[in-house]
Amino acid sequence: MNWLILTVVLTFLASVSLAGEAEAPPPVLPELPTYDCHQVAEPPVLDGLLDDPCWEGIPAIRLRRCISGAGTAQVTTVRVIWHGDYLYTGWRVREIDIQDHNQNRNDSVFGEACVEHFLQAPAGFPAQGDSPNRYCEVDLSPTGVIWDGHIDNPHSFPPDYTKGLKLVCDPDWDPPDVKCASQLYGTLNDASDRDSGWTMEVQIPLAGPPGGKTPEIGEVWRMNLYRIHGWTKPDQELQAWSVVGVGNFHVPQRFGQLHFVGPMTGEG
Repeated sequence: MNWLILTVVLTFLASVSLAGEAEAPPPVLPELPTYDCHQVAEPPVLDGLLDDPCWEGIPAIRLRRCISGAGTAQVTTVRVIWHGDYLYTGWRVREIDIQDHNQNRNDSVFGEACVEHFLQAPAGFPAQGDSPNRYCEVDLSPTGVIWDGHIDNPHSFPPDYTKGLKLVCDPDWDPPDVKCASQLYGTLNDASDRDSGWTMEVQIPLAGPPGGKTPEIGEVWRMNLYRIHGWTKPDQELQAWSVVGVGNFHVPQRFGQLHFVGPMTGEG
């Protein structure tokens, strides 16, 4: 487990230095966004096509640059719904060069290209000022390789690393009902041509975050959605739904609000 803890820490320390050279945070961070997550009558068929009726009319989130909040060159949109005991996300990812050499669950998908879900149930909110934020992380590579884990994050925001506090990851959380499917539009691992991108559907159990359970309508959780484009490339982009202001995804104080609501008007 220790090497995975170290991987998480080093990955995001590296992101600070890589992305920080290219952009600066806004003078004032925007207010935390809120997304109405609609309950649907039937869940999607997980095939990555995004053509199920449940996606019709669902508002799309467009990711921004994680640090500055500026627009992105590689456009990413995502829709979020819930049904029964599961949260579902539907991604459309613009990518001119699809690279994915991951093969096994819990490979370091964030070292190349991926989309990421950070989900926090109310039971994971800090009980008092010095208790950690607890949440789950689910990352997917373009071909659907999964990295997932539970996170205990003791850091404040802005973080004070002089305190010696450690972000702890438990990678043994590997529920079989975290599922995904993707469709690639281009040639995998071939930089000689120009790709279009990929689409993906993801299923995450609502019992997944620490203390999580199927929510009541009106309940508010915390969430951020991210994408890494071109981790080792000159055109690297760290993208986020809720702008963070730093090149670090593990900032729960900047997670947006996920508001669980009933069906859209007109849906049975």
